[in-house]
Amino acid sequence: MALSLPSVHNEWLNLFSHIASLLHVPPWHTSELPDLDARTTAQLIDHTLLAAAATLDQISTLCVEAREHHFRTVCVRSNHVAQAKKDLLGTDVGVASVVGFPSGDDYPSYSTAQKVAEARFAIADGATELDMVLNYEALKEDGQVSENEHTSMYTAIYEDVVAVREAAPRPMILKVILETSQLTDEDVARACVICCLAGADFVKTSTGFRGHGATLEVVQLMRAVCDVCQSEGLTTGRVQVKASGGIKTIDDVRKMVSVGAERIGASAGVAIISGLKRRNSVVPKALEDRVRGDYDISEANQRLESTLTESSQPGSQYSPANGQEAV
Repeated sequence: MALSLPSVHNEWLNLFSHIASLLHVPPWHTSELPDLDARTTAQLIDHTLLAAAATLDQISTLCVEAREHHFRTVCVRSNHVAQAKKDLLGTDVGVASVVGFPSGDDYPSYSTAQKVAEARFAIADGATELDMVLNYEALKEDGQVSENEHTSMYTAIYEDVVAVREAAPRPMILKVILETSQLTDEDVARACVICCLAGADFVKTSTGFRGHGATLEVVQLMRAVCDVCQSEGLTTGRVQVKASGGIKTIDDVRKMVSVGAERIGASAGVAIISGLKRRNSVVPKALEDRVRGDYDISEANQRLESTLTESSQPGSQYSPANGQEAV
């Protein structure tokens, strides 16, 4: 049975309580990690450069890498969308633009009108996807009502997302960044419900500019909430989960996918794909040695250990200190 949109504060609280009562988050096991090849992995990745001081040359380098490795998109600030679109002309790599994004340590609050204006600007310059920042500070106010005791802050948060959704109708993909490191699990769940109702295509963990990035626990929670919302008729389709922040190796990617992530935001995309290719090259080489009759199990094990160690090391060419590990 489809649930109706809440109109007053208590109705929001009742909806959140109903969704919470249906949640089931199963235990996570490392034995359930999926096998991913390079092409599949690349199509999960939004190759990211969000430093406010990024140059056009750096954006062009990002796009060259995206073309070479066939990443799903490049994710850039709105003022870099036009350059990225030009550099990616004739490819199947999309251009994702952030909306209402922080510039660094400062974290200004963007009005709905500012977000809508930035969304329209990015779309006009060629963006195919938008990653907007949720008004998550309002969630931390525990849904405090405004001067009108019947008006809920949850309604204001919902209307903020709806406004950007209306400025960017489908097939434009809209992702909403929750900034999960700043929220309780209850807040994260409520944010997911609001985003599902507002028509988001994805809920996303982090900007990378405040607190830590994605965790397995929060990605799993987000996936579970979105599944319940779909089963309860709160969405028009499947709302996906994007994990971002601190994802640097192929094992990081595999773990995030195992708990429900369907898109990965990372500036370490090249290192992730390179590490995966090095790892996958170990077994064919060992088999080749065995066919020739000079297979040395101890040597093969040493080569495997060395490769796994290398592929597990962070290797981004961008510095997190400059805000480029962001999403």
